[in-house]
Parts: sequence; C-alpha cells; structure tokens
Amino acid sequence: MIPSTPLSFIQNMNAPEIVMILAVILLFFGAKRLPELMRSVGKSIGEFKRAKDDIEKDVRSAMESAEAEPERKQSIPEKARVGESA
Repeated sequence: MIPSTPLSFIQNMNAPEIVMILAVILLFFGAKRLPELMRSVGKSIGEFKRAKDDIEKDVRSAMESAEAEPERKQSIPEKARVGESA
C-alpha cells in the first residue's frame, strides 16, 4: 500500500528505528561535526520562525489598514473627497 503523504512513515516509527537513524547520522557526520550540524539546524529553524512572524505581522497590518479604510472614507465630507474646496 502506498502512503497517502511522503512523510506518513514517520508515524509508525518506534524507538529502535529512531536510534538506528541517529546512529547512521552519527557515523555519517562524525562526533565532532554533529554539534555544529545541530547548531546550524537550530539557527535555520529560528530564522524560518522569524521570517514567518514577519510575514504574519505584515498580513495583519495590511488587513487592519484595509478594515480602517472604509471608516476613514465615511468620516471625510463628500466635498473633500471629490477635491472641491468648502
């Protein structure tokens, strides 16, 4: 049976499989480079979260300004909106 998503096999992993994968990673990268690798992964995750937060903040501010726009148009008199002087 083909899994529905590419990473659905992770749900069926138990402790022995995880230990085996970690052992292979340790053998592949070595004990000296493993902390450096994990540090760079952590920095990448932190940078991704900051970028995500910045995008969310931009979207929220755009939505708030779009909601405030109709209110601002209603408070301006009709002659001022058209460009005529009072």
